[in-house]
Amino acid sequence: AAAFAARNSFWNAGQVCVSTERIFIHRDRAESFIEKLVGHAEKIAVGDPLEEGVRLGPMVNIAQKKRVHREVEEAIRAGAMLQYRGTREDGAFLGPIVLGGLEPNMPIAVEETFGPVAGVVPTESDEESIRLANDSRFGLGAVVFGSPERARAVARRLRAGMVGINQGIYGAGNTPWVGARESGYGFHSGRDGHRQFAQIRVIHETIQ
Repeated sequence: AAAFAARNSFWNAGQVCVSTERIFIHRDRAESFIEKLVGHAEKIAVGDPLEEGVRLGPMVNIAQKKRVHREVEEAIRAGAMLQYRGTREDGAFLGPIVLGGLEPNMPIAVEETFGPVAGVVPTESDEESIRLANDSRFGLGAVVFGSPERARAVARRLRAGMVGINQGIYGAGNTPWVGARESGYGFHSGRDGHRQFAQIRVIHETIQ
């Protein structure tokens, strides 16, 4: 789970619609999870994405970098714990950042950051994790890690267009790419995506 979170949080500098941003984990496992997450973050090479071995490139522009940096600093001032920050911050570069102890009401925990930031929110139970995950105006994708049966039970209750169980969201030719609430642009791909280009017609006729 920690390896996936690191890969998915920092992929393309977090500038991906289904990148991992909020990580809900039981409080008694949060510390060990963060240690593993930081261990993965420390190994990520930042630089020119065309160079061999580089896994994290620049932000789309300096303005976006400053916005993400500002949100991180605001979260720290509000009580979040900075667990790791990459050293490279020149130009539009922003190294991987790991935050612990996020509170559910912090802006960085409820808005889409679109930056290389992994925020950990400790919870007391599956029930609380589900409630907090659903307490958002966004709902494009979610991922659940755990035993298959338990993960499926959680996945069925998440208000997201796509949910991965012990893996990421990769899409498939016969299924739609779809969000929920304020995420996404309708249905893409699959039968449901094609139906968007069709007009439903209802014809009323009394049969004698």
